[in-house]
Amino acid sequence: MGKARMSIKTIAVMIFILLSVGCAKLNEPKIIEKVLQIDHFYDTIGFARDIFLSEQYLYIAEDQGGFTIYDLETDNLVAHYLGDIENARLISAVEERNLLFVYDRYGSPAQIRTYDISDPADPQVSPPIITSTAGIEDMLCWAGAGETVEVAITRNDSQYEFRHGSWDGFYYNPITVYSNFTVTLNGFTLDDENIYLAYEQLGLNIVDYATGNTLCMVDTPGEAIDVKVVDNLVFIADKHAGFAIIDISNLQAPVLLSSIDTSGWAQHLDVNGSLLAVASGGGGIYLYDISDPVDPEFLDRVDDQDIGYTYRVLFKNDFLYAATKHGVYKIEIDL
Repeated sequence: MGKARMSIKTIAVMIFILLSVGCAKLNEPKIIEKVLQIDHFYDTIGFARDIFLSEQYLYIAEDQGGFTIYDLETDNLVAHYLGDIENARLISAVEERNLLFVYDRYGSPAQIRTYDISDPADPQVSPPIITSTAGIEDMLCWAGAGETVEVAITRNDSQYEFRHGSWDGFYYNPITVYSNFTVTLNGFTLDDENIYLAYEQLGLNIVDYATGNTLCMVDTPGEAIDVKVVDNLVFIADKHAGFAIIDISNLQAPVLLSSIDTSGWAQHLDVNGSLLAVASGGGGIYLYDISDPVDPEFLDRVDDQDIGYTYRVLFKNDFLYAATKHGVYKIEIDL
């Protein structure tokens, strides 16, 4: 009987410990001092799937809720627009051209809807981009020559494709199209020489912009779904494996410097100086000091229980903005 009582007691203690730990990972770093504090909340009707920040405005793609514009100086609502939008997944403003681009993933057809935002409080419908717009995963827009806008996308429809073209307000004129890929394309970025692709289970794929040829690939522990490049470092949101940092100073021999797991699935990331923020889905937000990219230092975390499932993070003016299922949070960084 004594042994039985000891066994029951031991089991009870173990259950208590497991309940105390909950769903947290056993290797979850401890928060020594809170660095991230919620400063403001921007309400949305739908899920905040994507955000774009200018100096004055916050633009939010709200999934089934259309899109919303907030004034960053006053935090006041400027406009909410639904119209015929079925599923706003991506958003990008080119304020130099007074244009807003919103990817409607399940529109009829799937399309990049465009809006004249000369008056942000009253967006006006402009002609959409509807050529090769099914299955878009990521989108970058910026001012081109004259009055044009450059629009680059990755998409996965009948083929895996990178596409970069020029939009004149009526027609989308392809400049570069590459479809020689074998797996799903996710997030990307580019410069004058290269295209940096989050290449799902195969990790990072760096492609020569002029030829479309792969210059190098680096496998990562998870599934690469977002990528940022800062100088000679590439940062990968690696889904179930957290994030990875890769040194590409020598494209002939790139080096995986570090890989750190996070709770949830890493969806997106952003870098500001020595700070790295990770939108980790059901894990909320993680903040790291990357002064030493070989050994990033965990600084703080905001749990999804406080802000909701997190899709995107962006640094702006010493704040961190997080797009979540609840809405968008403006978070102060106290270092």
